[in-house]
Amino acid sequence: MSPDNRKKKSANIPTRKEIIQAAADLVPILRERAEEAEDLRKMPDETIEDLKAAGIHKIFTPQRYGGYEMEWGTHVDVARELGKGCASTAWTSSVVMSHTWILGRFPVEAQEEFWPSCPDAIVGTAFAGGGGMEETEGGFILNGLWRFSSGIDHADCALVAGRFANKETVASGGTALEYRMALIMPDQYEIIDTWHAEGLKATGSKDVKVVDQFIPFHRTAKSIEISGNSPPGAQLHDSYIYRVELNMFFSTLLSGPMLGATHGIMQEYLEQTRSRFGAL
Repeated sequence: MSPDNRKKKSANIPTRKEIIQAAADLVPILRERAEEAEDLRKMPDETIEDLKAAGIHKIFTPQRYGGYEMEWGTHVDVARELGKGCASTAWTSSVVMSHTWILGRFPVEAQEEFWPSCPDAIVGTAFAGGGGMEETEGGFILNGLWRFSSGIDHADCALVAGRFANKETVASGGTALEYRMALIMPDQYEIIDTWHAEGLKATGSKDVKVVDQFIPFHRTAKSIEISGNSPPGAQLHDSYIYRVELNMFFSTLLSGPMLGATHGIMQEYLEQTRSRFGAL
């Protein structure tokens, strides 16, 4: 499928400073909801609505589909603010909502099929654990069980990786397996509630199970291609973020939540001890 030259440019894209301020403005309400979020073991619906109202879910969504396509590092600053109120919300904003960046690297046909009908998408991922793909006519049959899929309860789709034995490689006597990523819809996977952690409870990092689901070829790509500097869907977008090697950038998704939560703990300690006098 060849992309046309029409690109939907987002209206009213906030500046980096503005979206960081929008995150900072949410801190008081996030503090109020922190206990509820822990009890739910997932993000409260109201918090997801607040994050979307602030545009935080669109930081790395391509402009072609109504997103902001912002500079790399914006997610760190945003999560650093949110973490002052709720570490799980910071994790969700940075780790989960940044997955639109990965979907923006997928094959052209997959993006053109998905984004127009779901421009406000939250994209889940599940890579820990494992699965496998078996080639069939027009695509693959996917099976697997993956762990730690943060934010999956609020996801509009998910990206998973599965092992695939290339028939041509096997036929020539090779045994090497390759990994492919697949874009799957909510009706293709089961969410298994296994998330009973002591920390980051509200990230809802549950298991995802897929049984005998057909995935069209265009909704898959080799993992090495998606993570490289020339992924199949990068041609659709202007920003460099869809063409850089993924791994060295991916690790920064954790930076903002850690910095924000540390700052929040320090602030809480200072507030609790500011009026304390005398011996313990």
